[in-house]
Amino acid sequence: MLKNLIVIEGDQKVQCDDEKELTKILLGKDFYELSETEKKKRLELKAVANSLGRDIEVIDDLNKLNIQRINNTIIIIDEKTYILSLLSTNKIMLLESVNSNVFIKYIINKINFTKNYIIVNNFAKQILKNYIALKYNHEIQGI
Repeated sequence: MLKNLIVIEGDQKVQCDDEKELTKILLGKDFYELSETEKKKRLELKAVANSLGRDIEVIDDLNKLNIQRINNTIIIIDEKTYILSLLSTNKIMLLESVNSNVFIKYIINKINFTKNYIIVNNFAKQILKNYIALKYNHEIQGI
């Protein structure tokens, strides 16, 4: 049976049930055991590694976000902004069961979901905008 989330990177596919498992897959099994400083350093290292050889900017301050370059930016405010940035830059592909409500809970209009899974990448910018607005009370214009 398929799990709630399916991560595809290159020719590798990994399934997991929730955001915490996904984070451990992408940032290391020990991520939640790290101090806040160590987590930030891990996010920075992973973001830089994922931007090598590509025209990708890494930012850790929402005030520095250039909305025109959102598809070429990895935001490392927290693990969720990092993951959503990987989706918007198409570094990984994420499929989510429409019944799981992990990332799609940030999508306003879910009426048109007719399949069992959606490609979260197609909504990554909207999810990122809504997540940042809710979590950090910061509005991103233009998405």
